[in-house]
Amino acid sequence: MFDGASTSIFLRDLSLAYQSNDLLPIDDNSLQYIDYSIHEHIMDMTLSQEFWLLELKGYNLTHQLSLPVDRQRSSTDQQRS
Repeated sequence: MFDGASTSIFLRDLSLAYQSNDLLPIDDNSLQYIDYSIHEHIMDMTLSQEFWLLELKGYNLTHQLSLPVDRQRSSTDQQRS
């Protein structure tokens, strides 16, 4: 999975892999997802939390929103994403 900004990078690398007909070198110094995960875990989110608490002040955050859906969810549906 990747975002829109990464699409061109992914497609370029994929194209190079097909054109070279050989294995591409792997940069041992490149960051892995676990590196980002650890960094995110230790980040100070105080300012972000304060911002969103102020931004959402007055909203009932425990009330489920009535949004349009393509199928009804069963009470036993525990799917997370």
